[in-house]
Amino acid sequence: MRDKIPVYLYGLNKKESDGLAACLKGSRFEPFVHRAEDPFPDTDPILVIDKSVWAPEWVAALKQGRPASQIILALTKADLDSLLSQAMTQIEDYLILPANAKRLLFALEKAVDRRSQFEHLIQTTTELDQTTQELAYFIKVGNVLTSTLDTASIMNMIMEKTSELVKAEASSVLLLDEDTNELYFELVEGKKKNDIKRFRLKVGEGIAGWVALHGEPVIVEDVATDPRFYAKIDDSLDFKTRSILCVPLRSKGKILGVLEVINRIDGEPFGEKDMNLLLMLVDQASIAIENSLLYKKATELAITDGLTQLYNFRYLHQTLDVEISRADRYDTEVSLVFLDLDYFKKINDRYGHMVGSQLLVDVGKILQGSVRPMDVVCRYGGDEFILVLPETGPQSALGTAERLRKTIEECTFYADTGEAFHLTASFGIAAYPSHVQDKNELIQLADQAMYRVKDANRNAVFMIGQENGSLSPERPEA
Repeated sequence: MRDKIPVYLYGLNKKESDGLAACLKGSRFEPFVHRAEDPFPDTDPILVIDKSVWAPEWVAALKQGRPASQIILALTKADLDSLLSQAMTQIEDYLILPANAKRLLFALEKAVDRRSQFEHLIQTTTELDQTTQELAYFIKVGNVLTSTLDTASIMNMIMEKTSELVKAEASSVLLLDEDTNELYFELVEGKKKNDIKRFRLKVGEGIAGWVALHGEPVIVEDVATDPRFYAKIDDSLDFKTRSILCVPLRSKGKILGVLEVINRIDGEPFGEKDMNLLLMLVDQASIAIENSLLYKKATELAITDGLTQLYNFRYLHQTLDVEISRADRYDTEVSLVFLDLDYFKKINDRYGHMVGSQLLVDVGKILQGSVRPMDVVCRYGGDEFILVLPETGPQSALGTAERLRKTIEECTFYADTGEAFHLTASFGIAAYPSHVQDKNELIQLADQAMYRVKDANRNAVFMIGQENGSLSPERPEA
């Protein structure tokens, strides 16, 4: 039986430590409770640390002598916004307590892979007999790459370091468009950089397309002898490609694109050393890309509705805090439109829940496509939606709501059988500071205004403070 991989639990209380240990029972990982005064028997340990003991200085001291150490931060859902964004550049992963066994094991397996990657980097560097200065260079590159969570910044850094490592006439990062299964030029360096961006390559087409398809790096010393070479770009740009070095960009085993360099400046073909240097660069970059995508996904999951991809009630409250503060500062207004779909349950009962779910998605798209870029559309829950209209007074909000009401009323929807049906919605409006004095009252009164419509004839708009309490527009009874 292979040796167990130690995992050190640091700063967790007994209940949390026992819970993690139970999750690891029967796995290849063995938990050890670690105290501040305990030494680490491993050169580069894997740690699960509690949020209470995480500190930038402590992490920096640990990684100074153990650069391949893997830190997994244990926190609660409530800490995602306040702590995760601060800690992401100094940790490799995070874990929400109480722990899910599958998520814990997944995080530990990834930690083992990342540690192996780093150790492979050092081993490869030694095999190439690089100098201590070159090793320091790659450690510095790794620190720079992992200091940002912005994917675009990481791509720019890859291009910059590529130019430093391999002196070539041109270089480019091509990313994969999953919708069209094509590679497009995201970043280009060289004389023809402005012209080449209009080209796209199908996966499998050209050298770069071959690398994207197979996920393997390749060196072509003379493109004239390689049938994979795609000559149309050269012909269109009056450029002469002699040799190519191309390596895949990947994250979690998924191809993101390729890094390509063309024609060494000294006229020599690219060699194995050039390829190994770029592979070390993209190995480090993949960790940074993985962290940036992990952070982006965690952020999106925290503030978006899983079905409609609209913002959720959590983001609604954050937005209202900002917009009400802005309204106070600049003496403007912010209006809230609360809408509920009429007789939505009947649609579910008649056509099924899948049609009902698709209807919610379609209505969300209608709302998003009918308001200003500055307006915020949220799914409040069930078949209820809320629109936040910054710098908008009650009368303007009334006009917007009436326009949306007509748009939904006139739209034709379809069941999965092809049967067409129509839908209406009831709207309620409240505004700050015209009608209310705080955020919670704004939501509450907009909700009450909507229910005034639901209790009447539906398919109408009502605004808090309307004269005579009538609905707008006035609609004849059926």
